Amino acid sequence: MDTSGRFRLKKSYFLYLFLGVVFLFGGVMQILGGASITQTNLIALSLLTIYLSLRNGIQTAKIEGFYGFIFLIFIFLLLGTLNKSSFVGFLVYIYYFSVFFMSIACASISVKRGDITNRWLMRAAPIYLAFQIPICLIQTYFASHIITLSRVSISIEDTASGTFYLASDASLAFFCIIFNIYIFQQKRGGRYIFSAFLITAIIVLLTNSKAMHALFFLANAFLWIRYIADKTGRPKPFLYAILFTSSIVILTLCSILLLDVAKDFYATLNSAYDSRLSGNAAHRLAPIGEFLFGDFNLIGHGFLTYFNPLTKEWLYYSGFSLLYSLYIDCGIIGVMAFYLFSLSFIWSRVMDKSLALLLFFCFFIFSLFNFSITDFSAAFSLITFILLGKQKGQAYA
Repeated sequence: MDTSGRFRLKKSYFLYLFLGVVFLFGGVMQILGGASITQTNLIALSLLTIYLSLRNGIQTAKIEGFYGFIFLIFIFLLLGTLNKSSFVGFLVYIYYFSVFFMSIACASISVKRGDITNRWLMRAAPIYLAFQIPICLIQTYFASHIITLSRVSISIEDTASGTFYLASDASLAFFCIIFNIYIFQQKRGGRYIFSAFLITAIIVLLTNSKAMHALFFLANAFLWIRYIADKTGRPKPFLYAILFTSSIVILTLCSILLLDVAKDFYATLNSAYDSRLSGNAAHRLAPIGEFLFGDFNLIGHGFLTYFNPLTKEWLYYSGFSLLYSLYIDCGIIGVMAFYLFSLSFIWSRVMDKSLALLLFFCFFIFSLFNFSITDFSAAFSLITFILLGKQKGQAYA
């Protein structure tokens, strides 16, 4: 190997160190008290900065969606100015978007440099996922011991997160979901697809995120219908028409029951909204109630209104959620700006538009219950899978 080849390999070490921190060692570091989640993210950010800047600097032309992202930042800076956000709020939001930007930049450049390829991912991902099963089993059956050992607070429901960050069971499940979408997009053989589905299904069921359980099986039902349509030669519109007709029949037959469920759900949202400030913890869906019953929130109440990570103060505790934070902090304009950027990014880079919509839907649901903008494992994986999906010719066979 020549000198330039060795130099390139050394630079890619920083990428692999980043992957190690985010996907392998971060949770252990946090359990042992070596670093908090924010500190672990800062370590990951430092590694990415070195990786991106060593070879001819950070070349913005190679970063997917760069100008769209700059426009998104402009909108949020304008919103922060209009709603009179604090200086500290601006700094924290700059950190939030820095993590998201670095996820986009690293995924873009690592794929274009060939440091992450389809061939490598197809070989490494099944081994990595299979490794998560015994880890999750240990975390499930020895949860109390892990809680005792941990230097940071962790609930018994959040211990089964594999080698991801602490309490990132939903992130692990989301990784499984988007990996399934990726391999269907790559049109892998049936044996590979089924094996991946089986492994990921076991992992998702071992986690305690009920929303991710439902999302996993909903997404895979859609994917398998597409797969069967391709294999049997049935046109997809034909199968979709059958599904639509069946759904209408089922909805009609169950309309009375569904009406009662809808009424109960509406009442739950109303009650959650009314009681959101009455105790230490609000209902998980209280902010959804705020969308429906609260005053119209156009530009938000200011950065860090919903949750201040520095003081650990909540407007009301209803769980970490990107959607909730954006709506309360930045209003409906902030929510629309971020999700329109996300949809545009996915839509313009995934050729199969039904899969593009599925990916966006999964990301939206994940963001409903998780602060996904600073989640390296979710954002980096999603963008990497999207960009590698454009390179089917490199798929490992």
